Amino acid sequence: ALETLNISSFDTSKVVNMVRMFNAVSSLPSIDVSNFNTSNVIDMNSMFKDMSSLTNLNISNFDTSKVEDMYMMFAGLNGLTELDISNFDTANVSSMAGLFGNSHNLTTIYVGNNWNISNLAGDDDRYDYNCGSRNMFSGLTSIVGGAGTTYDSSHTDKTYAHVDGGVSNPGYLTLKTN
Repeated sequence: ALETLNISSFDTSKVVNMVRMFNAVSSLPSIDVSNFNTSNVIDMNSMFKDMSSLTNLNISNFDTSKVEDMYMMFAGLNGLTELDISNFDTANVSSMAGLFGNSHNLTTIYVGNNWNISNLAGDDDRYDYNCGSRNMFSGLTSIVGGAGTTYDSSHTDKTYAHVDGGVSNPGYLTLKTN
């Protein structure tokens, strides 16, 4: 089983597609992507999906301003208890379907001021499961928003995909100011 992977010298400055880059590399406890230049990436579909042994993921330098697809990007990350995507600019993202799905141990998701879901496609196409926000939070049974909101299986799409405002405006996310 793969236990280490040195990708520190990868030049990703011209990469536009990181689809399934580390998908199902399930034995890796950590991965150093701190040197990745993601300023031209448009598609991060399933990038870290099912990396079930991952206990740490530092993506604080990711530039997501051009990203349009984050389908299942962080799905199945059962080794993580918190995920910090507070630097993410999601204004151009149209698909976040399954984004955090089945990451059962994830308790906290940090977002910043550039968290924006206004460009998400609709969830009305029953044949296109990777559209919009369908199943964005499915199976996130340990999640707790910044004001204490806990998982509700009837709210697994974008309805709770904002900073937790407590009882009056429940959400699954926690604001982190940088």
